[in-house]
Amino acid sequence: MNDQPAIVCYGVIGVDRLIRVSRFPERDGHARVLEETECVGGEAANTAVSLCGLGHRVRLAGNRIGEDPAGRFLRTELETVRGLDLACLESEPDRITGHAVILSDPDGARTILGAFPDLTASALTEKDLDGAQVLSVDPFLGERAVEAAELARARGLTVVSIELSEGHPLGGFADIVINSSGFARRHERVDPDRVAAGLLSSGVGLFILTKGADGCVVYTPEERFDVPAFDVEAIDTTGAGDAFRAGLIHGVLTEAGIRESVLFGSAVASITCCEIGGCGHVFDEETVLKRARGA
Repeated sequence: MNDQPAIVCYGVIGVDRLIRVSRFPERDGHARVLEETECVGGEAANTAVSLCGLGHRVRLAGNRIGEDPAGRFLRTELETVRGLDLACLESEPDRITGHAVILSDPDGARTILGAFPDLTASALTEKDLDGAQVLSVDPFLGERAVEAAELARARGLTVVSIELSEGHPLGGFADIVINSSGFARRHERVDPDRVAAGLLSSGVGLFILTKGADGCVVYTPEERFDVPAFDVEAIDTTGAGDAFRAGLIHGVLTEAGIRESVLFGSAVASITCCEIGGCGHVFDEETVLKRARGA
């Protein structure tokens, strides 16, 4: 195996505190806690761990974490992931590690309460990108994310990002953008065709709108088509989008076609939805391929 990571995941790193509840309570109501779990979280971390499960070497970088119990837990968990390079994972003694409290109901739907007061991150350098073919970058790091994407594009890497509206500065450097229907609702971007057209006109080569159990819509400069989701009994949908991104990147690196890469991403997401937590459930490519071939 090449010692240099093929992918750099640059973005949000934190801890997820998952609480499975009997139902979502109404305001001033009550629900019973069925299970509580603490696990690795954050879009970049989830994506990186899933990519490692598919056999890739990945460098993880992003917001700094603390040396508090949550930060120590996070680093310990990440150090067990085979193929994950943590040379760029920075800790600070006085920092509070970012985390999310996630309420998940029996149908797998979840509500996320984020506590990431400071997403300060060091800039990626030329050295950090050595040997990489893909940069997966989260927009939530602000200017640092744009700078990283610009550097990666200049070096010829494929740049993959998420949750961008038309006109976002990252759009000028991204090759692939994946948006969720939830992002569209939250930001009142009700016309995905308009968002797709805006991003494609800025130079994005592939735009995907994921819609959970309703599959996804794929846009390129030449065509638009739908890909159905896999029919599974979801336990927890946390990290499904991150798993999809990991699967899509795997398709890019293995030179699969667009449809095949999207289908593979959907298969990785479906596996993740059948477990608790946003990552750590994909252990080999063949298992995913079997699910994809059965579609």
